Amino acid sequence: MNSRLLKAIGNWFNEIRISNRYPTISINQPVFSCVDTNNPSMYVDAETATKLARITVWVSQECNIEILSKATGTTLIFKQILMDDDNYEENCTAFLLNLIA
Repeated sequence: MNSRLLKAIGNWFNEIRISNRYPTISINQPVFSCVDTNNPSMYVDAETATKLARITVWVSQECNIEILSKATGTTLIFKQILMDDDNYEENCTAFLLNLIA
């Protein structure tokens, strides 16, 4: 596994953000970690009027998805999954759909 998947996910989120496909979600620019680590990562923060969220993906294909309530600060969703070339679009779409649900 290399950083190609991280770049693909970052590009996917940038395309979604620029196209404004989900107008009720504010999606921040993807942030990439230092490439000098053993397990580089990238994350994307997003929010709606009522929820805050972050998706973090590591080169090792591990992925954390977290969605919090703005009102209470409680965790609404926390998932640890594996992300790969075959499922990243499906998993990223599910992340956004959970944010607006």
